[in-house]
Amino acid sequence: LNQWEALEKGEADTFNPAKVFAGSEGTLGILTELTLDLVPLERNTALIMIEYGEVLEALRSLPRILEHSPSAVELIDHNILGQAFNSPGLKDDVSILTGRPNAVLVVEFQDSEADELTAKVESAFKALTRDLPETKLSTLLDPADQKRVWNIRKAGLGMMMRMKGRNKPCAFIEDAAIPIESLPSYVEDLFAFLAERGLRAGAYAHASVGLLHIRPILNLYEDTGVGQLREVAEKSVELSLKYGGAFSGEHGDGFARSEFLKVTHGEQVIEAFREVKRLFDPDGLMNPGKIVDPYPMDRNLRYDGGYEGKEVETIFDYQEDGSFSNAVDLCSGVGQCRNRFVGVMCPSYMATRNEFHTTRARANALRDALNGRISTRHKNGESDWVSPEVLEALDLCLSCKACKTECPTGVDMARWKAEVLEAHAAVHGRSLSAKLIAHYPDQADLAASMAPISNWVAQSPPVRWVMEKAFGLDRRVPPPRFYRKTLRKWFREFQSSEEYRTSEADKTRSRVVFFVDTFTNINQPAVGIAAIRLLMAGGRHPIIPDNVDEGRTRFSKGFLREARELVGRNLEILE
Repeated sequence: LNQWEALEKGEADTFNPAKVFAGSEGTLGILTELTLDLVPLERNTALIMIEYGEVLEALRSLPRILEHSPSAVELIDHNILGQAFNSPGLKDDVSILTGRPNAVLVVEFQDSEADELTAKVESAFKALTRDLPETKLSTLLDPADQKRVWNIRKAGLGMMMRMKGRNKPCAFIEDAAIPIESLPSYVEDLFAFLAERGLRAGAYAHASVGLLHIRPILNLYEDTGVGQLREVAEKSVELSLKYGGAFSGEHGDGFARSEFLKVTHGEQVIEAFREVKRLFDPDGLMNPGKIVDPYPMDRNLRYDGGYEGKEVETIFDYQEDGSFSNAVDLCSGVGQCRNRFVGVMCPSYMATRNEFHTTRARANALRDALNGRISTRHKNGESDWVSPEVLEALDLCLSCKACKTECPTGVDMARWKAEVLEAHAAVHGRSLSAKLIAHYPDQADLAASMAPISNWVAQSPPVRWVMEKAFGLDRRVPPPRFYRKTLRKWFREFQSSEEYRTSEADKTRSRVVFFVDTFTNINQPAVGIAAIRLLMAGGRHPIIPDNVDEGRTRFSKGFLREARELVGRNLEILE
């Protein structure tokens, strides 16, 4: 639109297709090469954190805050704050707050010169303390303190999506951009509309530019919730126009908002969009249903009023989520598991670059199996909820639990995979390979007692060939080494040393129970020994209990009933 207006006014000599493509959301073609303009980051950053009693109070204070030219102002509302206070992983981060506010504005200042930044922040803090007497203000200059605040903000969406049950924050009006002076009125009117229908919403993000990510909490499993989805969207469009804003400010139109472009832009502009679309994509192949000839916003929902997730017998307790089906629905489809450069989720995607091997795809396969959308019949004619497609999707999952830590919604695919394998085995039995790996600790004990002969046998080409053919263990992968002197044997000798007895007699040293797993004990005892040494150097006194097999390999291969028995025995030992 900006290109069009500039050409009409004679303000542009040339037409720049790059800018048209940038706003086309993939509907015109595919960009194969990009040249980007980079903006250098400022070296110095400081924050002023302002705590409020309510969201509207925070929004009404924005004009006074913006007078001081901050680089950003981010809102964190009571929904996120409440979840953060209840999250063990954010316990240290939320301690940065002075109380239990219902809203926080994080005001960021940046400057290339540290002295200039300090002066700017001190001036703003003094003025805002005077102008906002009902709030609590804190200045955060230490990068570690700033990181704690941003951790809460960044965890916001994930924590909101972890709401238990089928009422979930939904993204469809989260992109409205409203002029700052009208933002409080827009939010007040929208929240009143929601309250009249017994609904509420979470709000967070870019307050300084009038763009709050407002997510109404709806139950899209029911027809009533789907109806409310459309009703709320239409109201948000109406209010956006009323207050001089835009229904799409940052995230684009997509399936959720393209339907309303005719209302917000008018028929003349939409027809111009169609002409451009036909020029670039006459066959309508590129990203159909968006911007031009859009699908209805409630047509292609992941869930709808007819969605029914099958309830199945499980070994793990899913009471916190309500059911196994509800737990699987934690995946919001945001796609952080397609990460390539930061973190460790998801290793199978990093190796294959294939969507099929993402955590998201596995959750989708499980969801479709539980809803009966994919076949559950196997080659032998037997049928159960664990379909061949689900097994194939889960095959490359390493059960590493990276998703449990890095997924914004806390998806635990390792846990779900173990559940699936247990359920499948109940109907179809277990393979020889699964039994071999699940009971590896028993074999490792025997192999350790026979080392180094066992190492020579395991590493010999004929044995590796047999292991590949019989058990599916790739012969190119070096087998683990076994040590006759295990960590436990070393520790029993170490306990009689003067160093250990002196540590034991020192009552100022806190006791640390070192829970030894099979791999540390037998395959990598040097790692365990180093850990013991480190604990003692740090003023701790290590104790190794006589625990049994930790059950890790049984868990990974879905021998959950056996693993549960081992866990119970270990708990008794630890107690």
